[in-house]
Amino acid sequence: MKFLLDENVHRDISYFLKDLGHDVLLCPKGIENGEVFNLAIKEKRILITRDADFLETYVYPRENHFGILLMRIAS
Repeated sequence: MKFLLDENVHRDISYFLKDLGHDVLLCPKGIENGEVFNLAIKEKRILITRDADFLETYVYPRENHFGILLMRIAS
């Protein structure tokens, strides 16, 4: 599978996914959510993020992307 890791996701997750054989791209630092979303679409990748804003379907329509995984990890 192809994943795009948002900058708010710990980079160790990329190593874990790569070790499982997945194609992982790290999101450039400092880009806006819209650019992150568009990059995921352009690259045909599933977005992994901790940002619940990506669940707003009126801004990020479901039919436009390849999947969004929202991570909620207790501290």
